[in-house]
Amino acid sequence: MRILKLRFENLNSLYGEWEIDFTSSMYMSDGIFAITGPTGGGKSTILDAISLALYGRTPRLNNISKNSNEIMSRHASQCSSSVVFETQKGIYCAVWRQHKANKKADGNLVDSTHEISDFTTSKIIETKKRQVVEEIERLTGLDYRRFTRSMLLAQGDFAAFLLTDAGERSMILEQITGTGIYTEISKMVHLVTKDKKSALAEIQNLLDDVNVMSLEEENQADAKLKGLAELASKTVEKLEFINNAISWRRNLADFEQRIRETEKKEQFAKEEQKLFEKEKERLVKGQRAAELEADYKELCSVRLELQNKKNSLENISNEEIPLLKSIDDSKKKANDLSQKLKNIRNENAILLKTVQEVRILDNRIDEKRKEYKNMIVS
Repeated sequence: MRILKLRFENLNSLYGEWEIDFTSSMYMSDGIFAITGPTGGGKSTILDAISLALYGRTPRLNNISKNSNEIMSRHASQCSSSVVFETQKGIYCAVWRQHKANKKADGNLVDSTHEISDFTTSKIIETKKRQVVEEIERLTGLDYRRFTRSMLLAQGDFAAFLLTDAGERSMILEQITGTGIYTEISKMVHLVTKDKKSALAEIQNLLDDVNVMSLEEENQADAKLKGLAELASKTVEKLEFINNAISWRRNLADFEQRIRETEKKEQFAKEEQKLFEKEKERLVKGQRAAELEADYKELCSVRLELQNKKNSLENISNEEIPLLKSIDDSKKKANDLSQKLKNIRNENAILLKTVQEVRILDNRIDEKRKEYKNMIVS
């Protein structure tokens, strides 16, 4: 975090409004500067103003409320402090204010206000005092304790540090710098070291109980180990042979199963072929019926001719009875031919259906034969 600007009003002995721009060239040209002056000149007030704007309290004055405010200049009706600071997350402005009722010097204190905003966009981020402090801690990574120990060294703590003896000075130094953690680390290191030494002693005791083999015992152990290694190698080879045999037996079982399935399919194909022989006879009959198709057409033609003659004979006189008799005979012959043709058509229909079924069976037999041949080849 870097402080860029500070502005405050009526704090301690510094009456009126004050502003410090730390981005000015006279502060930044040399990279370091010092604020000096006589006692009571307001040096600590500058540090108080920064702390007040950020955290709403100061190292010298922790409690600031509507009942008590000793940081406000005497006979003043209001006080404030604002600081512009920069972090890796952006530039922000924190403002703390407090005034008296009706802004009169003799009025009662009104509760203070605290807010933080984005300096670039002027957007208010938070106005509740506790949330403002939490937001500043989030943006800077410093809570009030870390801020006062790492960025502000309070004058009272520094004086106490100079005047105390070595033991107390060490405690104050730990409070100011936050190095108390190293004391705890030292204690933990001591405990861990103690535990490790104890564990080492136990391991050493165990090592003392271990009997070291003589050279002869070591040679015997090596010979035994080599024998076990050879036995393990032979066992592995034997296990490999057994696994190969098991694999071969499983493959043999698979082949036997495939042979049985092939034999079943062959038997089924033979049965299908027998059925086809029966259907073949029906197919022959169907072919014969197809040959009578020309006779059927001739019969239709005769029927048409007879019908025409019948129509003509309706107007013939009784003197032409012999002709009618001849017509009746022709009609009888036509009926006989019609009945014959009807029978032929029925047989033809049956034979055609049989032909279709035979063709389907023939296709199925061809497929079964192909499957059988493929199975034998594979």
